[in-house]
This record gives sequence, C-alpha cells and structure tokens, in this order.
Amino acid sequence: MKKLVKNGQLKEALEMFEVRMLKEDKVHPDEFNYNVLIGACGRAGYTKKAFKLYNDMKRRGLKPSDVTYTALINACAESPWPTTDGLTRLNKLKELLQAKTIRLNAISYRAMIKAYTKCGDILLAFATFDEMISAGYSPSVDSFNVLLMACIGEKDAGFRMAIQVWRQMLTNNIQPTTITYNLLLRAARDCGIGDVKLANQLLLQSSPVQGRKRLKSKVKGISSDNSKVTKVLLGDQDNTEINNVSMDTNTMVIPEVIDANVNETDDVTKQWWQRRNVAMVTSDAALQEHGGGALTGIAVPQGLPNLLDRTPKLDNVATLSECISPDARLGLIGGVRGVLSKMKEHSAKPNIKTYAMFLESVPMNSKAESELMVAMDTEGTKGDVSFYNAIIRRRTKRHDLKAAKSVVSIMNSKGLYPDLRTYVNLACACYKQEEGLQLLTEVKAAGFVPNLHMYGALVSAARKHKDYQYLIEIMKKMKSDKIKPNDVIIQQLERAAAFATNIGKGYKRKVDPQFAKIQGFRGYYSQWLEEMEIEVEEHPWEKFKVGKSMERKEDP
Repeated sequence: MKKLVKNGQLKEALEMFEVRMLKEDKVHPDEFNYNVLIGACGRAGYTKKAFKLYNDMKRRGLKPSDVTYTALINACAESPWPTTDGLTRLNKLKELLQAKTIRLNAISYRAMIKAYTKCGDILLAFATFDEMISAGYSPSVDSFNVLLMACIGEKDAGFRMAIQVWRQMLTNNIQPTTITYNLLLRAARDCGIGDVKLANQLLLQSSPVQGRKRLKSKVKGISSDNSKVTKVLLGDQDNTEINNVSMDTNTMVIPEVIDANVNETDDVTKQWWQRRNVAMVTSDAALQEHGGGALTGIAVPQGLPNLLDRTPKLDNVATLSECISPDARLGLIGGVRGVLSKMKEHSAKPNIKTYAMFLESVPMNSKAESELMVAMDTEGTKGDVSFYNAIIRRRTKRHDLKAAKSVVSIMNSKGLYPDLRTYVNLACACYKQEEGLQLLTEVKAAGFVPNLHMYGALVSAARKHKDYQYLIEIMKKMKSDKIKPNDVIIQQLERAAAFATNIGKGYKRKVDPQFAKIQGFRGYYSQWLEEMEIEVEEHPWEKFKVGKSMERKEDP
C-alpha cells in the first residue's frame, strides 16, 4: 500500500485498502495504514476522503496521533477549494483539537500556519504562530519560513511584513536558509509594502538589529504581547499604539524616521525611493569595486540601503514610495547582487528556484534576462528546462518570437532539450499563420503530440490579430489531431465570432474581401462546433473514487 502511494497510485492504494484488505481478506487495519492513506489523500487534495478515513479510524477505536492530525491539516491546505471547503474543515478541526485539549507538536503547528495561509486567513496564520510560541516551542528556521509563507498570503503588505519577520529571525540568531531566501524573493515578487507611512515607520530603521542569546527556559522570541505584535505586522494598529508596543527587540516595531528636509507634499510615487545624491551604476562596476568580479550588468542604485542588512545605511534615503513593481522591491533588498551577497554571508547556496524568483522580479527586457543567465553560470547553478521556459514566456509576452526561439539554442548548448511546455510558450507569440503551422510541424517532428494548451495558445494569438483564416486552419488541425476543445478555447472562438458579427456590419458585402473572410470563419466555426466533442472538466476527486459507498457524517 505504501509503495503504491509512493508511486502516485492513490486510487489503487485505496482499492487495496477498501476492497482487498477490508472486504476480501477481512484484515483489521492499524493506525499506520490509516495515516499512510490520510497523508496521501491530503497531498492529492482529496480532502473529503482524508476526513472520511479519519472518522473510520476513530470508529474502529484507533487513536489518532500527531502524524494523523498533521496529515489532516495538510489535507485542508491542499483542498481544491481552499477558501471554502479547506478553511471550513480546518476551523472545525482546530475546534475539535481545542475541545479535546490535544497538544500539537511543532510540526503540526507549522503545518497549520501554512494551511491557514493557503486557505486565505492570514490573521489566523499569525495567531497560530503566536499560539506555537505560547505553547513553549522555540522558533526555528522552519517556523519563520512558514511565517514568511503567511506574509506572502497578504498581497497588499506582505513584502513589508516579510522584512519584519526577517529582522526578527536575525534577532533570534537564527540562520536563514536557501528556502528562507526563496520565500523572501517570492514576497518581493508578489507582495507590496502596504501603507507607505506605516512602511516608513517599520522598515526605515536607523538602529542596528542586535543578535541576542535565546533562553531555553523561557521563549522570548516574539513579544510579551503576541496579539499586539500580530496586529502591528498586519498594520491594524494606529501610530500611537505601534510606538508603544512592548518588545524586547528593535526589529518588529521601529520608530518613525523623520527628516526635516523632506516635504510631506513631495511626489513620492514616481520612484520607489526618495534619495539625495544617489548615483545609478551597473552591478558589474559595483561588484568590481567590492572585489566580487563581474557578475551581472543589471543596474542597481549605489548608496541605497539593503533592508536585509543588520544595520541598513539610511544616509541617502529620506522616505519610501509605493514600490509597485517587483524590480523596485528587489532593489530594496539589494537587487540580484545584494541578495546573492547575503546568501553567501549566511552560507545559503542559491538554487534554480532562487534564480527563477530573480527572473520574475528583474526588469522585463532581454538584457536583464541575459545578465541573469551569466549570474547563474558565475555562481555555478545549472538551469533546468522550466527556467528557460520562463525566459521564453517573458519574451513571448513582449511579442518577440525571434528572441524567444534563441533561448532554445541556449538550452541545446547546455545539454537541455525543449519539452511540450517550451512549444506552448512559443505558440503564445505565433501571431502569423505560417509561424503557427510551422511550430506545429516542429512539435510533431520532435516527437510530441500538440495538446489542448498549445492549441489554446495558437487560438489566442490568431484571435488577437483578427486573422480568421489562421483560426480556421487551427480548428482544422485540432479536428485532424482529435483534440477536444475546452471551455477556454470555445470562449476565445465565440469572442472572435461575436467580433466578426459586429465588424461585418460595417463592410460592403460584395466589395470588401475582409467581410468574406469574416463570413467564412463564422460559417466554418458553426459547422466545426457541431462536429467536435467538447472536453468536459472532470471533478478533481473523480479519478480517485474506487466505488460507491455509504457516506457517513464527518466529525469536522
């Protein structure tokens, strides 16, 4: 059973358990059997089945363990409907644990923080972290990593919160890992700084982050008043209360930085910082100045602080602005060069995920992408197909098919070969009929079968350029390749047909050749729609079902 689960054969594992083990062989299952299946169902997002197995387990008189509860928590996090089904089950499970006064271990607490984050309840994620500290568990790097995940769930102010968590981590003398840096980069990519005034109070810190000894007898890692700290992190307190929160470090709550020379009415939205005499230099020059060698030519501001420093240098900075773009937020933590330098300082080796996060935060141009690839080679990190696919997708978003195809040559020079996703990304920029049909030929020559995603990308490209003959050719190819269209493709084609209806009214029917193309598309589309079978999306749990069984009411 465990071997089947390990090989991803969940349906077969459930069948072995429910049919062969229970019905045919009449074997009494033990706690281990249930934990294996509950964990597997949870990882697969089969939340309903995970809780059904849990209830069956209790009915047989078996006692759930920490492993069981952690698996159930993970099942809530991986639900196909996290903000509804997942959150409801998670809240009921937590209520059950509290009612039975069941003490969770540190692993279960971290799983619960992560689950609340995925289920969209950031307040409860932070509150659970507070509970873990109050329960006597010393915060570890794993604890702070899941707290960073919670920050990422707060899209408006998650980056500011992540910097605060980072500082608290350093204060506790906890060494960040590669995972920590990757999460921090994800926060820079996905999240803003929230209220600018509050961000200035909390991020522009003039006093150093002092490390202190952690006491084994009493956990003092966060605050004597956890509820206030959670509110401060989330920006729910007014300025007076922020400045009065009792804390034994200078990391979470920072007095407002005031500069008499700064006019509050100045426009701070044009740049992500307001600076005095700060020069722009390339990181090549900056690295050479610091003895680091030519790593990358991505432009970084010289003289600006790195908010990851224990003592950020704030002499040249008066105030922050909104930091709307990912590259602006990346600049606040030193840019590519600054982050790599910090990782080296903490003995955290960058991996391909690190560079994938960098890629999604650097400026949207080929120069930045090329320089990042140089950085990877310099650091000895080997790129994978997914990384190069991401570069291709960035270039197709810029409608630069030639530059996107050049990445394939780079992949080949490094012993990597395109996969089907590579061709799907290329299809996004095939705006001409000859480009799209040529790509389909190349895909088949490479041994792949064009899939629904590829045809969806081609349909989208053709529709954007209003090339109706191109759309007809794609539909013909779909029919010959026996690819069933899904709702997304149908919607794209319906928009093209509706647009064609409106535009067609403006053409003189027997004169303008474009009108004939429009009418030809609409006629072929109607016929094609009648002949094609539509791809119906399967319920996410259907593939795991063994057979119909009596459903019992679940406890949580």
